[in-house]
Amino acid sequence: MPLLEFAFFTGLPRTGSTIVKTVLNQNPDIYASKNSPMCNTLWNFPDLLCSNIAYQASPNEKGLDLIMQGMLPSYYHDKINNKRLILDKGFSWGAPANYEMIKTVLRRDPRFLVTTRKFDDVIDSLERLVKKYPTTNIFTKNMIPNPDLSFRENLIKHLMQPHHVLHLALIGLDNLKNNHQKDTFFIEYDDFCNNPEKILKDFYKFFKLPYFKHNLNNIEDVDRENDDVYGIPTLHEIRPTIGKLNYEKNTNNGPTGGRQNNSSKRAS
Repeated sequence: MPLLEFAFFTGLPRTGSTIVKTVLNQNPDIYASKNSPMCNTLWNFPDLLCSNIAYQASPNEKGLDLIMQGMLPSYYHDKINNKRLILDKGFSWGAPANYEMIKTVLRRDPRFLVTTRKFDDVIDSLERLVKKYPTTNIFTKNMIPNPDLSFRENLIKHLMQPHHVLHLALIGLDNLKNNHQKDTFFIEYDDFCNNPEKILKDFYKFFKLPYFKHNLNNIEDVDRENDDVYGIPTLHEIRPTIGKLNYEKNTNNGPTGGRQNNSSKRAS
């Protein structure tokens, strides 16, 4: 039975992680997760346990360590069979404190898959989404607009608050780029769009897995999450082929109508 590695899939929203996840999941040796609760769960569990008065009366650090080590295998119990790589997806995995936490849990240096994209393009994509679903989307929940700022400026200010998704993802991205490049495989959005087969071959080399020939002409997300929970029904919508729609700047949502070959539509 092949050795199984848990690695971690992170990056900013709207950087192509959904289409990358979907393509990788064509390989029966790999499972790339949807957005996962495991980073927050692992972070919060020790405090939850240690705050219990019964634990305080009879501490069991070894038991706590074993529970922490068993969480990822238990959570992915139904995915583990014959897998060689499981990628747990979370926006904040790369943040320094989370990095140290998972290093302690795994008892080794963790490895990461990170999707990246030009920051302005990330904001463009987010802005289109929240304008399309202004009353339900999670990104602008509790946002208090400053009337002296544009909608875009208010959106960035809101998402860059401490512990908000964009803020945490950027901290993680900087940490992995500056301190852990040797253990991190970066997929730049435009590079993947323009030459997905090369990027995939490099991915397999990095993770030391046999190359798998992916079907890039009929991409289907059979493991899609319920986007209604996020208040954005199209949040993780992908196209069956890798093709990009160009959008005009400073318009509501309208595409220019031009489609570029070998690039991707929205993918979170």
